[in-house]
Amino acid sequence: EKALAIFHDSEHVLGRVMDVGGKGANVINLGRPNAGWSLNSRRLFEELNSQKDLALYVGDDALVDCGSPTRQFPRCDVECTGRFLNFAFFVDKTGLRKRLVGVAEFGSYTEAAHSGYVHNGALATLCDGATIEVVGKDMPPGADNLLTARLSVDTIRPLRCRRPYFIEARVEKREGRKCFSSCKLMSPDKKIIYAEANALIILPRSKETDSEDCAGAAKL
Repeated sequence: EKALAIFHDSEHVLGRVMDVGGKGANVINLGRPNAGWSLNSRRLFEELNSQKDLALYVGDDALVDCGSPTRQFPRCDVECTGRFLNFAFFVDKTGLRKRLVGVAEFGSYTEAAHSGYVHNGALATLCDGATIEVVGKDMPPGADNLLTARLSVDTIRPLRCRRPYFIEARVEKREGRKCFSSCKLMSPDKKIIYAEANALIILPRSKETDSEDCAGAAKL
């Protein structure tokens, strides 16, 4: 219901707080550009948004209740300052290609010890989100408690803050409850690869066995 409210919001205003679902909650959509995004990242978003084979994907994590005492780590910038992680994902409209693409920008609060460069922890956070989201799109309804059991990230070139990056994630294979996915961060023209990541995603047997499943998978 929340996602549909966002998708049909044709008059979306950057950074606007909305009342979603008729429950009086102040919900903001962080799954598309807001006032904190740089102009170049907005341009890359519009380029992807104009492609007829892609559909904007707004997951539950992107719909943030500003009045909630908790926030998901990658989507904590409800003030829309652009200082933390900024990203938006798109999926194939046909659903045939098990991939996800998007635009990402690292704000000034993701800076490493070297001024202007992105901290690898922020990079890993983004890669974790992309690799688990692409698997989630390939799962049956109700499979919403996926866990990252293993994530490896290779930084090929240092990333700079406040610059747009093209991100692509794919489902590599699935073996029962284990799913293997990957992602790449590239320049907007896709000619330069900055980072690559591989992940093992687990669909737990039940919420009560989440920790045991994840620990067991890490030994595989």
